[in-house]
Amino acid sequence: MRELELLEKLASLLPSTDQRVIRGIGDDAMVLASCGAIAVSVDQTIEGVHADLSFFTHREFGARAVLSAMSDLSAMGALPGEALLALTLPIGTTEAQATELIAGAGEAATACGCSIVGGDLSIGPALAASVTVIGHAEAPRGLVGRDGAQSGDLIGLTGLIGGSGAGLALLSKDADHQSALADRHRRPAIRVTEGMALAAAGVTAMIDLSDGLAADAAQVGKASGLLLEIDSSLLPLEPGVEAVAEQVGMPGWQFAAGSGEDFELLFTAPSDQRLRVEAACTDCGVTWIGNVVVGEPGASIDGRRDIAGWEHTT
Repeated sequence: MRELELLEKLASLLPSTDQRVIRGIGDDAMVLASCGAIAVSVDQTIEGVHADLSFFTHREFGARAVLSAMSDLSAMGALPGEALLALTLPIGTTEAQATELIAGAGEAATACGCSIVGGDLSIGPALAASVTVIGHAEAPRGLVGRDGAQSGDLIGLTGLIGGSGAGLALLSKDADHQSALADRHRRPAIRVTEGMALAAAGVTAMIDLSDGLAADAAQVGKASGLLLEIDSSLLPLEPGVEAVAEQVGMPGWQFAAGSGEDFELLFTAPSDQRLRVEAACTDCGVTWIGNVVVGEPGASIDGRRDIAGWEHTT
């Protein structure tokens, strides 16, 4: 399979109707017409690090690459717009596998309201996808960072947590590949609509749970110069997480707090905005799990600050 042939196929698989795109796939750079504020993020999905091809299909790999990048836009409340997909394909990748990967990426982008409008293609030692996403807002104040938490704020969480980590544990042991937990790991739910709704509802800080609740909450606390105090009894666990946690010898809440890639949204909000925030997330629900207080910046769960999340090391 030749590079130019694959690029032509990529262009046919990823049509764009985005009115902001003046030049897309086929030129040396994307040209974008825009106004207001723009949020840009890049995320990598690497075989064997983020996704194991022994239980990910190429289609799921492509979708996961786009969705993990899109989650960063969700965490800022941005409206998804465009994406750039840079692929590294190992020697021996078939045309069918490459086509499946690109199709999965395109489907995920479309589901998020985004268009893939360019990228790059190379050969390398392992399959990898680097996705740059561009989001939009009418003004900078419409985007939410990690540094805006205020003392007295409530700490909220969308959806349920622990499912991706539990799914990975099952898949790694070659257990039930068809379980809901396995699906939760391979096909994450990204809170694009909820992120925008939460930003409009007045949340003060927000982050997506990619590295685990404990680690990501600590990032919000450090960025805001405050302490996020979390109550483990309030954590909303995905069904089945407790059973998997028992198998690995730890409490369910601790397993959930330390496992990553749930891609739910953790946020802080003034207490007088509680009902408005809950109304913004009626589909996935909101759970209030703690409070923001003055203290050593970071996060604690039941007073503990030693719950580790995912962190790359070299």
